[in-house]
Formats: sequence, structure tokens, C-alpha cells
Amino acid sequence: MFVLAILKDTVKIPPVNLGDDFKSTLIQKIDAQYANYVVYDVGLCITFHDFVKIGASFIIPGDPATYTPVEFRYVVFRPRRDEVLEGIISHSNSEGITISMDFFEDIHVSPDKLPKVSKL
Repeated sequence: MFVLAILKDTVKIPPVNLGDDFKSTLIQKIDAQYANYVVYDVGLCITFHDFVKIGASFIIPGDPATYTPVEFRYVVFRPRRDEVLEGIISHSNSEGITISMDFFEDIHVSPDKLPKVSKL
């Protein structure tokens, strides 16, 4: 259900953050971009885990910010197909069911995604 995904990105650090702790600033910028977002073919990003590689920072002419290529591992919610998850059905109608879980609310499942033996 939860996996570590390896992602690559180039992180922009504005000049106001250049005096701050470098790794903490990178983590903060990565979390601001990825946390609570769904990345296609990866899953729902939850939180930063650790760095795999931090490249050399560079500056683009005319831009005072630094850019740092990073490779990092991120905790991702990605259930496998046919994995059984436990939740509570909070609403049901002809458009499908709405399920609540411990860490997610309002998960909608359309009728075509329900098992064949299901009835609404």
C-alpha cells in the first residue's frame, strides 16, 4: 500500500533561502511541490524520505536563484490491483459508493469498478 518511489527533479532555491541549511531547504521545497499530489504512474505522494543523490547546484544567467538536481525517495500511497483495503461506506447511490478510511476521506468508487456481485 505504501512504497518508496525514487524521483528526480531540479529544485529551485530563491536567494532569500541561500543562508538557510541547504538540505532542510531542499526538503522543504520538495515537500511543497510533491506532498498531497498524485504523480502519474507513481501514486499519491505522502512525505519525503531521504536523498539518493544531490547534484552540483547551478545558476541560470539573469536569475539569482540556484538550481540543484536531486534524486530522492518519497513515501507514496500506491495500492496494488486487487489489494484489499478496509474502509467504511459513508454513502451509496446509483453513481457508486463513497468510502472513508483512516487516512483518506471521500474515496469515490464508480459502479463499473465494483465487483460483479455488488448491488447498490
